[in-house]
Amino acid sequence: MGSPSTERFSDPPPRGRQEPRCAVVILNWNRGPALIRCLESVIATTPEWVRVIVVDNASADGSPDAAAQIPRVEVWKNETNLGFAAAYNRAILRCSEAYVALLNPDTLLDRPGWVESLIAVAERDSAIAVVGCTLLFADDPNRINSAGGMVYWWTGPVDVGFGEPVTPASRAGHEPFAASGGAMLIRRDRFLEMGGFDEGTFLYIEDVDLCWRLRLRRLKVGFAPDVFVRHSFSTSLGALSVGKVYYSHRNYLRAMLRNYSMSTLIWALPAYGVWSVVKLVGALFVERSPSLAAGVVRALGWNALMLRDTLRTRRAIQAGRVVDDRTIRREMGPRGFESRASLRSRWAIAHARMTKR
Repeated sequence: MGSPSTERFSDPPPRGRQEPRCAVVILNWNRGPALIRCLESVIATTPEWVRVIVVDNASADGSPDAAAQIPRVEVWKNETNLGFAAAYNRAILRCSEAYVALLNPDTLLDRPGWVESLIAVAERDSAIAVVGCTLLFADDPNRINSAGGMVYWWTGPVDVGFGEPVTPASRAGHEPFAASGGAMLIRRDRFLEMGGFDEGTFLYIEDVDLCWRLRLRRLKVGFAPDVFVRHSFSTSLGALSVGKVYYSHRNYLRAMLRNYSMSTLIWALPAYGVWSVVKLVGALFVERSPSLAAGVVRALGWNALMLRDTLRTRRAIQAGRVVDDRTIRREMGPRGFESRASLRSRWAIAHARMTKR
């Protein structure tokens, strides 16, 4: 894909044509130079009418002050680390633009026009509430990191196209079950109508949970096949870190408890129990990591402690749903459990990426 373009589009929209207003919001926590590189690429590839905002989760590395020195960049500081969901909820509520594009601070944009392409997809249908795109490995931009998420019914989400080569026809006509929160466009009114991200998640799975709830209301997830974003894979917690295992396992169980119907949960909960045992065995005897196993146990314990809150939010979600689980499971993509071959393939790619860095 080449190096980031230095071309600038600073002219306002042509007279007589009103562009939908858009803000690009980048959530930062101690990302230092990566944040500055991300901001420089955003400034170089977006027109002046796009607002650029850094939301900082109480960083201690000086990165918010460095970001504030870049023209066009606004910095909004949180006093504590609110996590992904709560920080974005507060920022999106504060924005006044019709659309808000979310970016991880470890992403890079190479080509102008990406914001316009995302908005163009959303403008095709008022039911499109979020729009996703393709994330590429930053160190190998000819391979896909994620083209959105699909979901195995009982074991959780995986990245579409993970490790696959990019082709001229990559994902044409594709609609993922969920857009990746690392680079997504949100229709602000729909987002607020749904109550935003689930702040109980703190980190991971919040994008899947949001898109799941949108689909329960018969809203849509769009996809822009011509938008590619380079992403430094798993720089926050690591590909197979204790933190990632813990948050992913706990938050998918919470999403199931909130979003599946009771008739589905009769099957889903025992299946997730089996999956938890498989993860424990894999952590202890394959990865030889008691700490990873402890992360799985902690995830289940957290859900037990949070059950009252989960059931409270579940009641509102189920009261507003208009789509049945048969449709949802079909839209998720694959059936049941993730296969051993798929697991091995994803783990091998993840290990290779982390080792390479």
